[in-house]
Amino acid sequence: MRATARIRTENLLREGAGLTPFAEAGFLSSRAPGGRWLLTFPGSEVALWWSDAPPPDEGGHLPFGHAATGDIRSRDFRASGADPRLGEAAGMRILNAAYAPLAELSASGFGDEGGAGQGIRAGREKVARLVSCFRAWGLPVAPSFVLRRGGVAEAAVAERPRRAVHPGGDGASASLSVLRRTFRLFFVDGALLWREVHDPSGFVETAKAPESAWGAPASRELFLSPEHPLLEPYGRRFFRAAEAALRVVYALGLDLGFVDLVETEEGFSLLAVEAPPALNLSQARLLGRFLRRRYPRRRGDVPETPLLMGADLELLLERPDGRIVPASRRFPDAGEIGCDRVTVRRRDGRERPVLELRPPPGSSPEELHGEIRRLLAEVFRRVPNAGVYAGAGRPGLPTGGHIHLSGVPLTFRLLRQLDRYVALPLALLEPEGGARRPRYGFPGDFRAKEHGGFEYRTPASFLTSPDTAYAVFVLAYAVARSTDRLPALRAKTAHLACALLLGAAEGLSREGSSFRRARSGDGPSSEGKGALAAEVLAAWRELRPIYLRLFVDTSHAVGRIRAADDLFRRAVWGAREARRDLRELWHREG
Repeated sequence: MRATARIRTENLLREGAGLTPFAEAGFLSSRAPGGRWLLTFPGSEVALWWSDAPPPDEGGHLPFGHAATGDIRSRDFRASGADPRLGEAAGMRILNAAYAPLAELSASGFGDEGGAGQGIRAGREKVARLVSCFRAWGLPVAPSFVLRRGGVAEAAVAERPRRAVHPGGDGASASLSVLRRTFRLFFVDGALLWREVHDPSGFVETAKAPESAWGAPASRELFLSPEHPLLEPYGRRFFRAAEAALRVVYALGLDLGFVDLVETEEGFSLLAVEAPPALNLSQARLLGRFLRRRYPRRRGDVPETPLLMGADLELLLERPDGRIVPASRRFPDAGEIGCDRVTVRRRDGRERPVLELRPPPGSSPEELHGEIRRLLAEVFRRVPNAGVYAGAGRPGLPTGGHIHLSGVPLTFRLLRQLDRYVALPLALLEPEGGARRPRYGFPGDFRAKEHGGFEYRTPASFLTSPDTAYAVFVLAYAVARSTDRLPALRAKTAHLACALLLGAAEGLSREGSSFRRARSGDGPSSEGKGALAAEVLAAWRELRPIYLRLFVDTSHAVGRIRAADDLFRRAVWGAREARRDLRELWHREG
């Protein structure tokens, strides 16, 4: 039976430093030892972990390091020795609103451990390495990047301090030229909810995402897209900067927070991340209404919504001598078999070199896989004298394998699960010499689509074999169908996923040399690959019982389970796929 005890509002006002706006906005609260606050809003199934300490993970204890979304139950809190009043949130989903203190960050499985002073020092060094990692990914991080907790600077990475220019007013310096505007974005579980703009004259303009989009599974007016109403007025460059801001929030293991951007004549830069954010009363009320609309409290059994899967899969056409055959010479831009938007300049004009397959959506992995077979057969017929290649592409011409999902809400939780259970094993199978990272293939990369679903963009083109393609659709289907039953990702897993998917398995190691290796294309060391294989094995052990139960009573049970097992097995053993012409693979297997 669910516990009902809560700390009363007056206690929240007296004891919860910085939480007064939440009490006035109608939030309820519970408190664990050490000043760890759990905030809930009436009518919502989500609880906010508003604390310097991490929330309980799926193992029922308080881990070191910050955590991602997860489910909490009464037994978890009893096992951890936390305040029993936290049972009010039993069975609810947590959104993590705070990163760990620096001392705990240093003990999260990466870097040195030691006493408090040593831990804080190691934590600051880790923040500096993390910022270096952001820059290696191509994110526009300002020379002085700061992490703030509740409006107070926690750690700054100052390279060459100059005159201070900062929207939050906490004294963090930024190496800037002529300041045009500063922006503050408020992200909640992947959605851009609110925007604030400051110009040098002191004018402040605020706006929020339209409430009509709050309940949609993956609205382009709520999640990042060039058409988002909070981004569209400022052009494509601002959209790219906002995309980078969201990626930093995701990489830090957060589910919500402020990100500050600054605009100069040189472009946009990331200036600060604030978690937990110091909300005022109007912002707290806005957040409460959003949580109730976006995550309503479910009563009884919720009917299963139809899940549709689609894909757009990019390929290269090559002559026997290795030269690229531009896809635009053989295929139109639009249609089921078309061309990607990437263009190259030729003497006789611009051409589109990358071929893109756009099969119609299907309700099962088998249906989608059959459509891809049909489209590939047509490609082979129309280009008989050119090889067709998948994988990560060639330098200057990366190729991706984007998975479309609709009928399931877009959340950071689902994206992190897709990273762990789909993209992690795929990355260990990619043919050598890929050219997608660090520009493409970022963990949790997504786009909201006009059909109301979303596109998961992290993997490379996975048509390297019929078995691999089928297994990817099976795994994505299983994750999307079972997202509420899968475990949450801990900090170590989130960081490891970021390091892996960017080709830098030691991305947060002491040496920091993996950034140079990743950018030069040398890839991770053998030690890093072993650690990643162990992580993939752990992911397989987590997911396999889920897809066994999900598929056991279906007509395709044997084929689905065998395909998923085979992909994980090959990834654990490091059996990278060779870069081969798809014609011989798909014709032979057909």
